[in-house]
Order: sequence, then structure tokens, then C-alpha cells
Amino acid sequence: MAENVRLHLIDILRDGPAWLGPVLAVKVFAIVGIVLPIVLQMALPTQQSFMRIALPGAAFLAIAIMAAWLFARAQRLGEKRTLDGVRTIEDVRALGWQRFEALLAEAFRREGYTVRRKDGSGPDGGVDLRLTRDRQTTFVQCKHWKARAGAPIVRELLGVVVAEQAHAGIVVASGGFTKEAVGFAAQATQQGQHLRLIDGDELVAMILKAETRDTA
Repeated sequence: MAENVRLHLIDILRDGPAWLGPVLAVKVFAIVGIVLPIVLQMALPTQQSFMRIALPGAAFLAIAIMAAWLFARAQRLGEKRTLDGVRTIEDVRALGWQRFEALLAEAFRREGYTVRRKDGSGPDGGVDLRLTRDRQTTFVQCKHWKARAGAPIVRELLGVVVAEQAHAGIVVASGGFTKEAVGFAAQATQQGQHLRLIDGDELVAMILKAETRDTA
């Protein structure tokens, strides 16, 4: 539970304006450390235990928010620099897989999504990015391969989308897709599934378009 709250906070701070973290920290400190103790003292004048821990607790929360904000802004800056440095498919293929995911995170963010990247630094485990927009969730699988991604990759993501009742699934493959993968995606779309494949050429066009939508 606490971990989910922390990750959600980082998502909000990363996708929000640059001033959000400091303002939130100040408000939390004021409410927890000043306003709430005054209200409780008026309501329960005999209870003083909370008063002794209010300010330290408020300071701890404010510091935690600022730490999360610094982490989120540093991550966002890295993602922006990665995207703004890409012009061709060769630039994309020169990236490591972690920077490739950072590139996609920033590109989707500039399309108006809130983006959550998978936890940890290991290889992908099925869903690399979780996109949220208009209260709908989209799962993204990132394949930074020289070889073409096949139908099993697309089928795997669709299975996760259906199992978790997500709105849509997107597979991004820098090396493109096999005919079988394209055919499977087309069939799934005809059956009402929201499934999108993005190959190298479409990815570069998406990145170049995103560069005109720079956000805070």
C-alpha cells in the first residue's frame, strides 16, 4: 500500500508542473504541523501528545515529498534529454534499452498521458509502461530489438490487457514486426480489441511530433 502511494506520488510529481513539489510540501507542512494541531487543541484541549509530534511529523512528510519531487524531476529531465536528442531510427537503435523506455515514456507523456514506468531496473516482465488518460489505462510493451517482433509478443500483451481489463495495448518495436504479428494485431482489432503496433518508422515520426509539444 505504502509503495503504491509512493509510486503514485512520483508519477504525479513527474507529470505535473515544476512548482508542484515545493508547493505540495509547504501545504502538507502547514496543514499537518500547524493547522491540524490547532484544530485538535480546540476540540480536545486535554490531549497534548499529538502536539509534541506534529511539527517533526510535518517536517518529515515535507522532506519526503521534496525527495520524491527531486527524484521525479531528475527522471523527467533525463527522459526529455533522451527524446530531444533523437532524430533518426539510427539514433533510436543506438540507445540502450533503459533509455529506449525513457524515450517512449516522454513521447507518450507529451501526447497527454500520465506515464508509470515498471519498477526495478531488470528486463521487461510483460508491461513496460502504464499509460493513463481520461481514466483509461493503456499497457505498453517496448521491444528494442534489431530483429522483428513476432506474434507471440503481441499475443502476450493482449492477454495482459484482457486479464487486467485495460483499455488498450501498444507494442513498440524498433526493429519492426513480422507478418504474423501484424496479422494477429489486425484480427484482434477487427474483434474489438484496442491493439496498436508502432514500428521504427512510425516511432521516429511520433518522436519528431512530440518534440514540438515540449512540456514542463
